[in-house]
Amino acid sequence: MPETRTAPAEAPPAGSPGLLARAGSFLLILGGTIGSGVSHWFIVWLIAATYGAAGLGEYSVVLAGATPLFIFLGLGLRNVYVSQAGSPRWGTFLRWRVGGLALAFALLAVYCLIAAPYWGIFLGMAVMKVADGLSELALARLQRQGRFTALGALTSVGAVATVAAISVAAWLSAPTGVLLACVGGVSLTMGLVALALSRPSRAALEAEEEIGVRRLLAAALPITASTGLMSLVASIPVWFLGAHTSAPEVGRFTAAAYLIVAANLLGASAQTILITTYRRHLADEGAASLLRSMGRHTLLLGAVAVPAVVAVVLLGDPFLRLVYGDAFGATPLELLAFGVTAALCILGYLNSTVLLVLNWYRSQLLTTIATLVGAVLPLALATMIGTTQWVLVGILSMTGAYLVRFVTARLLLTPRRVVSDVPH
Repeated sequence: MPETRTAPAEAPPAGSPGLLARAGSFLLILGGTIGSGVSHWFIVWLIAATYGAAGLGEYSVVLAGATPLFIFLGLGLRNVYVSQAGSPRWGTFLRWRVGGLALAFALLAVYCLIAAPYWGIFLGMAVMKVADGLSELALARLQRQGRFTALGALTSVGAVATVAAISVAAWLSAPTGVLLACVGGVSLTMGLVALALSRPSRAALEAEEEIGVRRLLAAALPITASTGLMSLVASIPVWFLGAHTSAPEVGRFTAAAYLIVAANLLGASAQTILITTYRRHLADEGAASLLRSMGRHTLLLGAVAVPAVVAVVLLGDPFLRLVYGDAFGATPLELLAFGVTAALCILGYLNSTVLLVLNWYRSQLLTTIATLVGAVLPLALATMIGTTQWVLVGILSMTGAYLVRFVTARLLLTPRRVVSDVPH
């Protein structure tokens, strides 16, 4: 049955930005997204350098409990807010976010009481996760307004400030919990600035519509499930390799898999720009035109991906050995699989953006479930036929996941189904 939705009522602003302005905004957002990933990696590096394997292990145990709790109880509210039709009231989303964060905080305390009694790290982790949750929703208001230059500049400055803050804290020999609290402090400050920059006019406030509980949960729960389940795509091959091969092989896979992390960062940055652009495109020109635009973007990214994959195959092995050491080299076949997987990952974000704009949240969830099936199938096949190329099998698990994700979304986004479902 086609999924119903309400056509967006928001009109695009007068004088849409030109190509150079959009490119500049994208680069700022990409810089902020990558900077955020680098800053979080920098935390891990600092903890390992300062407190050794034991300190990093304690941090990892707390993080392993915090991440799924805050993802699932975050309810995917940022994506719901920026993709909803009409003018949804931001305050409603804030109330839900505060409630979810409070519950996640309480459950994290229970988790630490049972499995990870590292209370200094718990407090720092809680500050960081709560601040990130509030800041994310504040940034969503800038995103919905289409103010991508401000959004990109703010996230880029935040990433630099995060690295600076935790560097100073580490220089002062601060414990791990304080390092995490510093990250939270920067994130909260960034959120407050975003609120100030995105403060709506009185007319805009009066035009906001209350979104009912049923409508919000109908959108939020599938997105939350999708986000949480997608986080398993990278975990499944690691668990599999850990059960079938040695620790060095798992480490070699994990090191090279950061290429997929980079692809996800690039895809997420593109989605941040495109979700508002696609929403306005749908309102102005209709569903058929939106699908044609998505097709053109797919061809463009595909053309860029081909030489990028070739570069990964030719340069990946010396790069990995330079960064991680000789033990972390990769074969051309492994690098080819990684390159193709990264390309599929980025292309999949175009499909997921259209699903969000159409408010097809159940289709998003169905695509995610199919993605996990795609991740498991290569592993099951390798178990049945036997192999010694365990790292390649782990890579093919991710290849299968992102290939099935792309194909499933495209099968759902047929022109006939989309045009018949979207009001004219």
